[in-house]
Amino acid sequence: MCVGLWSVSAITTRPRTTTVQCPPVVVPAEALIDPSDCSTVPQPVGVTCTLRCVQTVDHVVMMTCLASRQWTAVPNVLQCHNDTIMTTGMESA
Repeated sequence: MCVGLWSVSAITTRPRTTTVQCPPVVVPAEALIDPSDCSTVPQPVGVTCTLRCVQTVDHVVMMTCLASRQWTAVPNVLQCHNDTIMTTGMESA
């Protein structure tokens, strides 16, 4: 038999908050992305990134991060003015 004083201190817990984010966008060498951190760090829901060809601004792909942790349904190719097809490298998470 154990004899002694036992006390239960209040345990404080904070709800775990996880920010929903989309993975960084893989950008082909012939393209630019704005803002540039769209290709380097995960982006929170609601952020819109713009992918465009270096040689021309005619063809632009805009993508927004969704709560599903995926970028909006956009073409997975970017058609450049010089008829070069570049994949965005976007993959589902």
